Amino acid sequence: MKNTVKRLGIIAVCAAVIIFSACSDGGGSGSSDSAPAGMVKIPAGTFMMGSPESEPNRLSARETQHSVTLTKSFYMGKYQVTQKQWKAVMEKTIEEQQDEDDTTDYGRGDNHPIYYVTWYDTIEFCNKLSIKGGLTPVYSLNGKTNPAEWEYACRGSYTNKATETNTKPFGIGDGTKMISGMANFRVIYPYDLAHDPAGNYSDTDATGYVGKTTAVGSYAANNYGLYDMHGNVWEWCWDWWYDSYSDSPANDPAGAVTGSFRVLRGGSWDDYGQYLRSALRGGGNPSVRDEYLGFWLVRS
Repeated sequence: MKNTVKRLGIIAVCAAVIIFSACSDGGGSGSSDSAPAGMVKIPAGTFMMGSPESEPNRLSARETQHSVTLTKSFYMGKYQVTQKQWKAVMEKTIEEQQDEDDTTDYGRGDNHPIYYVTWYDTIEFCNKLSIKGGLTPVYSLNGKTNPAEWEYACRGSYTNKATETNTKPFGIGDGTKMISGMANFRVIYPYDLAHDPAGNYSDTDATGYVGKTTAVGSYAANNYGLYDMHGNVWEWCWDWWYDSYSDSPANDPAGAVTGSFRVLRGGSWDDYGQYLRSALRGGGNPSVRDEYLGFWLVRS
């Protein structure tokens, strides 16, 4: 795997770790009850961000569990940005997006997620999409957005979210496992607390490893109606990488003001189950593009 991310201690075998980029209309749409086409409304609320000390394979201080309240609702795309969407806005096919010396098929087709995108590429896409939609482009290189939104959305919708998701490593199924058939990942290394208290384990008999991206929506959605929050491609996020949550405010926390890496979330088709956990985050060089990196759309 390519050394595209800032390695986080034990994440020696992890592929690029990614989060999402967002497009906004500059305000106002968050108060509407009807979501824009292809998007889901994520209501404001409180949850426990990070992971409990008892969660196997956690990354210690980088996942310190703490209460976070998002005071404003937002909209999130149902799917990772697809190759069809990318071509419509950027006028590039996946073959043109890939490096000239890499012609490998990592999953191609209109409904496959776009990959081989840098963080800067995603910002350009979002601003162009905003202009095409008659919205205000909002991204400059010095902007920032809420780093808790991805994890909040990933963990799903619950009546008492702060207490119902605080011990669940994942946001799909019963929240305790990531096994074959649940997401696109390296399924011979699943994660199942009922099977093994250590979380991640080896299952050489497991079937279903695809070895490249799959069409978005190929696996079950979480209960917000969001697909592929775990696996397929990692998602770039707007905010800068930061080592600890120690100085993070309880309401609408924002990331670091500056840095060298951008935050990444979600896991990819080539990662072990433990790297698809909701609380796991990493950081990538914003100039890097490879077969593991994609993104999501978010709108205020």
